Amino acid sequence: MTVYMEILLLLSGFTPREFSKRFGRRVSAYAGYISPFLRSRKNLKVIADAEVNRLVFNGNRAVGVTYFTNFSRGVRSNNFVRARKEVIVSAGIIGSPLLLMRSGIGPKDDLTRAKVNIIFLLKHAKKH
Repeated sequence: MTVYMEILLLLSGFTPREFSKRFGRRVSAYAGYISPFLRSRKNLKVIADAEVNRLVFNGNRAVGVTYFTNFSRGVRSNNFVRARKEVIVSAGIIGSPLLLMRSGIGPKDDLTRAKVNIIFLLKHAKKH
């Protein structure tokens, strides 16, 4: 790419990024960041076709999650997994706040309206 093309791309508001590459080819986030560690990490397990429903708390500490599986058969089975050390929420810009609110973390008005037991109030949630 020439300098002229790079300047045009910068001025147009678009810049190609090359973050997820392996052996010179684009790969998915799974192939680039998770798959290489599945065999070497005993504390990492990937559960395909699963959707986390809510966080499970012991007091004010998250200790696990409940999740649904078997969507392909039209039957949802409810499952629970307990964390050994910590629960990391990484469900994206929409999924993370939704998961937190389903679990009882968020603005009081919204949690009360949805009839969710309040675990922790976040006064400024949804203000961004």
